[in-house]
Amino acid sequence: MHDPAKTRWAWRLPIRPLVVLDDLDRAPAAEEAGIFPRSVWRHSYIRLSEEQFERARALVEHAASLHRPQEVVARGYDAAADAFADWQRGVRGSTRLDRLEELLGLLPEHPDVLELGAGAGVLSTRILAARGNLVGVDISAEQVRRARERVPAARFVHGDLTSVDFDAASVDAVVAFYVLNHVAREAYAELLRRVARWLRPGGYLLASFSATDTPGWYGEWVGGVETFFSGYEPAETLRLVEDAGLALVRHDLETIEEPDGDATFLWVLARR
Repeated sequence: MHDPAKTRWAWRLPIRPLVVLDDLDRAPAAEEAGIFPRSVWRHSYIRLSEEQFERARALVEHAASLHRPQEVVARGYDAAADAFADWQRGVRGSTRLDRLEELLGLLPEHPDVLELGAGAGVLSTRILAARGNLVGVDISAEQVRRARERVPAARFVHGDLTSVDFDAASVDAVVAFYVLNHVAREAYAELLRRVARWLRPGGYLLASFSATDTPGWYGEWVGGVETFFSGYEPAETLRLVEDAGLALVRHDLETIEEPDGDATFLWVLARR
């Protein structure tokens, strides 16, 4: 836009960002797109050829995709599968199995169950597969590989639980054990709406959520790998569950002893 009233910098160029990175350290090197780094610091904008622009955009989009919570979590559980299995054996005070038995007592005989974040086929997953028809979803290819070996009676899908979809009214229950704290909390509302759609009338959701207000945290975790955590305070999570069309049956806080310290979760049992 040209402003003739100005004697200096009379041209103002509106710029619309196509990709945004929240950490410039994760941006690719400018030289990879054929741009001289000294030009970046000398000028407020750079004129690029069409080829340079497309190469630069592809590099930035790739860098941004690698930092998405889903990709960070997937890489972490792939790389630290053995370390995580050892870490799990050190957890004390979990009421997961008691809650699972309570849920199974509410379901029809041999129910259809969907497990989000199924992991490597731990005991709760094996119980579900033995008592019903189980489909498990996990974003880690290595966790899915291990689950398929350990629980051949179930079906496991390698996918992102925030984007996978299933038929409406196709399952009697959806469960998610200690996994939704790895999901960006902004995705909760849509995920819970889809869960409600997947459930048959009278079906149940049993899930644990983070119990702290965490907009989004990246950091080192088990095995020294990077991971991601997120969550709301309990009142906001419960509101989202009800807004999705699920009736709260029971909810309470649980504090467990993890190898690296205590952790508190919000457990929710809700019914469609």
